Amino acid sequence: GSIDEALILISPEGVVIQAKITIGPGDVSVDQLEFSGVFDLTFQNLTAAIDQDYEIGDETKNISLSAGVGFSFSATDLVVTIGDQELTGDVTFAYTVVSSVSKVTITFSNVTAKIGYTPDGGTFIGVTIAAGAGVIEVNGQGVVGYITATPTLTLHEDIVISATTVKVLFNTTPLARKVVDGGGSEVATIAPNFIGIQITELTFTISTLSLTGNLEIVRSTDAGTDGVFGTSDDEVIIAILITNLSVAVSGDDPGLSEGKGFVIITDDGIAGFFLGKAAVTVGDFTLGAE
Repeated sequence: GSIDEALILISPEGVVIQAKITIGPGDVSVDQLEFSGVFDLTFQNLTAAIDQDYEIGDETKNISLSAGVGFSFSATDLVVTIGDQELTGDVTFAYTVVSSVSKVTITFSNVTAKIGYTPDGGTFIGVTIAAGAGVIEVNGQGVVGYITATPTLTLHEDIVISATTVKVLFNTTPLARKVVDGGGSEVATIAPNFIGIQITELTFTISTLSLTGNLEIVRSTDAGTDGVFGTSDDEVIIAILITNLSVAVSGDDPGLSEGKGFVIITDDGIAGFFLGKAAVTVGDFTLGAE
């Protein structure tokens, strides 16, 4: 590896220490564990925010940091391998303290993973993940953030579960929070005490049986008659939404199509509905219902 850059800045606003380290493939290897990437580290103790260009040798470097005490670590083009398992992506960990309030933020993007094994001459068995991204913030009030990815789970060469997108939104704080991605673009405004899972184009295949559809599961909390979260009259509400459900036993003709349903669970009980078109074909004979 190599230290590409190191900086110690002492200014009226405080102290900043930064370093950039590059670890190439094969530079670090412990038994079956190897990792590589470009790592940036920053420590700060600032009484005021700074955003200024500094002349360092023949180069100009911009330093832009908010006020407070903190530490951040980022890894770009990270590759971690343990035997046949591999994880790649970009990740940032930041810890800050401002006015005695601490916050931890974890941001990750471009994540791919392959965890499993391949039998001799067989099909890979395990989990693969592509397009992984997310932001997780932990503060004194709770945890808020989102995770999204494109996963595939192979349990057997004839049993595969996959989805175009799986997105998880969560907010355990008592206030609605706006969540932004690593580039600063808004992802969603998440209600208080909320956990939601959105699965787009879920596909479950067992040999010639195929099930596809969209699934959304939401757990939310109603503040009750007093309008205050965290009191005895809070009510947990669970909602399940299914759309575009189809089931095909063999071939491309679905036995069930245009399936959709909704279920809501509260302290008072369960309510819901399910609709769809069903058809069974035997030879030249087809029986269907809507």
